[in-house]
Amino acid sequence: MRVSLFEFCSQLLLFVLLASMAGSCDARLCLLQFRKAKGIICGLCCHFLVMPFLGYVCTVSGRDVGLDWYQILVSCSVVAAAVAAGLVASAHLERRGRSIVNKFGTLAGIALMGLSGARNTMSHDPIYRKPLRWFLGVCLPVPMGLGATVTISRMLKLPPPEATTVAIECVYQNTALALTIALSARSPVGRGAATAVPLVYGLAEIVFIGLFGVFAWQMGWSHAPPTENLFKSEQAQHLATDDG
Repeated sequence: MRVSLFEFCSQLLLFVLLASMAGSCDARLCLLQFRKAKGIICGLCCHFLVMPFLGYVCTVSGRDVGLDWYQILVSCSVVAAAVAAGLVASAHLERRGRSIVNKFGTLAGIALMGLSGARNTMSHDPIYRKPLRWFLGVCLPVPMGLGATVTISRMLKLPPPEATTVAIECVYQNTALALTIALSARSPVGRGAATAVPLVYGLAEIVFIGLFGVFAWQMGWSHAPPTENLFKSEQAQHLATDDG
């Protein structure tokens, strides 16, 4: 099967991005989180039930699209392999090493968005030609999802910081995987147009999750004191942790 340059680069960048994200985590702390079964179950239900429902409600297009399911399977396999490799690497890295790995992931994510943006610009249906209702349909699930998931979490008596985490994690979708699928699982004609949704949704994530994070922090819904300096450097945080 012939693989285009866009397909190869998108899969490679997806692997680097997710492996770096997993590698920047403390694997031992990740395993400890499985003890919080209530929060995990709530998050899974919100992620796979609430968010798809909100996406369906906000849908503005009724067109059927053709997908290459083999390429989708390849992308999912890349995700699984990347996460496994990242977690294995994380177990052998110190804090500084995980910080460096995280920077590689950031660069890969930026490169993937740039590749997708270039593909969309060259397509017959670029983002800048989309109507306003299309942007509303793509962006609205983010604020609606934040409100719905944090409300459900609090109704289930989750602590405020945990409810904040559930809300952010449910709304923060894997746009990198979506971009890779758009670049590899659609027909050559539809690939550029398909990247529009994850690109715009990703920008909506940055805006709304950022605002929600600041709001939750100031409301005392996080583990960071509301009086903490928002622009405190990572190095200063590490020093404070070490001194404590």
